[in-house]
Amino acid sequence: MLNLFDSHCHLNAAELAFNLDDYIEQARQVGVNHWLIPATSPDQWSEIYNLSQKYPGIQTALGIHPWYVDQIPLSSLDRLPELIRQHSNTIVAIGETGLDAFRSPLTEQIQYFETHLTLAATLNLPVIIHCVKAQDHVVRCLKKSGVSKGVIHGFTGSIQQAEQLINLGMKIGVGGAITYERARKTRDAVTNMPIEAIVLETDAPSMPLSGFQGKPNEPSQLRLVFNALLSLRTEPQEIIAPQIWQNTIDLFGEQGV
Repeated sequence: MLNLFDSHCHLNAAELAFNLDDYIEQARQVGVNHWLIPATSPDQWSEIYNLSQKYPGIQTALGIHPWYVDQIPLSSLDRLPELIRQHSNTIVAIGETGLDAFRSPLTEQIQYFETHLTLAATLNLPVIIHCVKAQDHVVRCLKKSGVSKGVIHGFTGSIQQAEQLINLGMKIGVGGAITYERARKTRDAVTNMPIEAIVLETDAPSMPLSGFQGKPNEPSQLRLVFNALLSLRTEPQEIIAPQIWQNTIDLFGEQGV
């Protein structure tokens, strides 16, 4: 039986929270049974932890998204080590963090990103990285930090960019972008990168798939991302499904799954 793990989804978002029981049941019916919810700000940390206690199969990551670094004090991250110590079976990664060249100045973002990376290295946890038009900066920060496990969320780059990140120990978060035929560069990268480097994600309720533009992305649509991956790869489902599962477990562990 197919067993899929959504490595990045925001099930706490308002678009999903009002009807989350139904969304999760619909996802389970198509083989999606596990989710990683990354926080984007400290005011979500307790919220997503509570979801992990309510719904079996949910794990969490705690961090500050680069979009909000000008609104949230860096000292907020001081709370993370104790929270993770208390809830290590549920909090399994640091993030969502990273760099976004379209937002506030990168200088401040880099300071926050490097602090997240230091925490990840100290606590031996993977990091969930948002990277938009900032790969060179992300690579430099990763090399300096010594962090060697994590996910590049929402990857839309080339095979050369993917290989650079994979060589640093990163997994590549593959989502709805590959359902768009016009996304030739990303589809080519996903076709040719090692299957051992791929994890799947929806980013629900964001990043709608082709044919669903204008609608909130749903947890069940990870199955459509998986189907798109099958159409791009030469390996059969019997090889791809367990390998993708193992890739995700290698990152987040088997606790809670």
